[in-house]
Amino acid sequence: MNKKAACILILILLLGYALIVGIIFMVKEEPNDNPDNNGSNIDIDNDPVEITYDYLEINNIIQLKNNGGIWSLASNEEFDEVLFDIYVNKTFFGNYYLKKGVNWNIFDENNNYIDYDGDLVAGTSGLKMNVRNNNISVVDSIDLQEASTILENNIDMMSLSTNQKVMLDLDSNGIMDKVISLSNIFSEIDQSVYFNLLYVNLNGEIIVLEKELVNSANILVSPTYRIGYFINLLDSQYDSIFIQKGYFSNAGETTYLIYEYTDNTYSLTFDGN
Repeated sequence: MNKKAACILILILLLGYALIVGIIFMVKEEPNDNPDNNGSNIDIDNDPVEITYDYLEINNIIQLKNNGGIWSLASNEEFDEVLFDIYVNKTFFGNYYLKKGVNWNIFDENNNYIDYDGDLVAGTSGLKMNVRNNNISVVDSIDLQEASTILENNIDMMSLSTNQKVMLDLDSNGIMDKVISLSNIFSEIDQSVYFNLLYVNLNGEIIVLEKELVNSANILVSPTYRIGYFINLLDSQYDSIFIQKGYFSNAGETTYLIYEYTDNTYSLTFDGN
C-alpha cells in the first residue's frame, strides 16, 4: 500500500470514529419528559407521596375525607370506584358503590342500580363506621329547667321552633346520656331573647356545644342546629355527634358539624362552612 492510500484509509477511519461518537452523544442528550423549572431536561425518578383517605357521605348533603383524624371536604370525583359501607335510615344496607346524579345513587359491583328510600350515610371500611339507631323526642319540664339554667334565661316551651332530645349511651358505659337542641329563632311569637342552645349531658356533666343569643335583627341570617347522626368511628369508646347546620335564607348553605370526644370533652372538629 502506497503512502497516499494509507492516508486515505486513516482519514476514513477517523471520520467513522467521529460519526459513531456523535451518534452516542446525541442518544445520551435526547430530551426526556420531565423538564425542570430552568428548562433543563432531568430524569426525575421520585415517586409521589401517596396520601390515603377514608371517605364519608352524609345524607346527600356533604362529602368528607379523613386523613390521620383530620376532616376536610371531598369532591364528587374522589368517590369514583370506591366501595362503601352503606347505611339507609340508620340501618346497615350493604357494601356498594356510589355515583352522583341529582342525589347519590347506589350500584353493585356489576354496575346494577340498587334502589333505596331514606337517609343515606356511606363510609369506607377504614372508618369502621357504625351508625347508631336513635329516636328524636322533645324535652320535658326537667330538661327545660336544665336548659334555662345553662342559657341563663327562662325558656318558654311554647316559643320553641326547634325542640329535640336524644337519649343515647354515648360512651358505652351502660348509662344513658342526653343530647338536646333548642331554639326560638323562628318562633311565631315575638321574643325578648332569641337563642340557639345545643348541649350534651354526659354522665351528669353538661358540655355546651353551641350557645348563641341572637339579636332580633339577625334572626333571618342566624343558623339553626338540628340533631343529625351519632356515628361510632374506629371502634372508639365515644360516638361522634353529627349536627345539621342550616339557614332560613341564603345566608349560608346547609352543612354538618362534627363533634368528637377529645381531651375529656366533646369538641367541634369540623364545620362545613
